[in-house]
Amino acid sequence: EVIQSEIDTVKDQLSSQYSDVSVEEESDSTLRFNFTFAEETLAGVDFDGFKPIMVDMFRDRYDSLSDLVPNIKIHFVFLQPDGTTAGEFTLTADDFAADVNSDESI
Repeated sequence: EVIQSEIDTVKDQLSSQYSDVSVEEESDSTLRFNFTFAEETLAGVDFDGFKPIMVDMFRDRYDSLSDLVPNIKIHFVFLQPDGTTAGEFTLTADDFAADVNSDESI
């Protein structure tokens, strides 16, 4: 129920870029978010460049979920409209901790 609420919020926030957002549970405490682009994305996009954006966007969600599931990871998969994978990456506690530490040094 909590996860479905999060999906609905993310879908609302990203509806102009993505035709669908879904989530599924993977093994070893990993949630997989699938983002299907509304239009085909150019090849060669640096999806690792999305990491800081997703850390900011998912910080509150991650904090809430990590209270329920220790060592949770969030796996992001970006799909073309035809269902092929355009790119992917995984965020872990280290990504969120590194982002917090970088904010403190400013």
